[in-house]
Amino acid sequence: MSGENVDAIGDRIRALLAMVAKMRELFPALSLADLIAIVQAAGKLLPLPDLEDEAGCRAWCRSACGVLSQVADLTTTTLDDSAVAVAVKIVEDDTLWGLAWAVVDWVSKPQPSTVAARESAKELGDKTGIDPFTIIAIIQAVVSFIQWWKNRRENP
Repeated sequence: MSGENVDAIGDRIRALLAMVAKMRELFPALSLADLIAIVQAAGKLLPLPDLEDEAGCRAWCRSACGVLSQVADLTTTTLDDSAVAVAVKIVEDDTLWGLAWAVVDWVSKPQPSTVAARESAKELGDKTGIDPFTIIAIIQAVVSFIQWWKNRRENP
């Protein structure tokens, strides 16, 4: 193994340890083993989905729900369990997914058409009991993260 490979592996290990240390600050009640399990599970979510591929995004969301469920199982609060249950319901139900996808499609476009997305968010909110603005904010945050992550090397 070359010195460059050893250095790269060392950099990755240091980054992983820094991530786990930060997570210990955020989740002090979780054990080190639980935090490492979360990092390993989150690694399964890479690569991130292509926002133009609805089926790929839905498959990724299913995987994300699995990871979020694992994380929720590790915490003592039930709020995260409820949030994961709603997310699973949205991903698994074709009608709810269609509404959510309309919002994803809307927020991922440079020139979005707001009327259809607002109607989809309102209907999704009516069917899930979640405020439509909260739905839009959550989806917008996830889409923004995916877009940032994919462009991070081009636009640091």
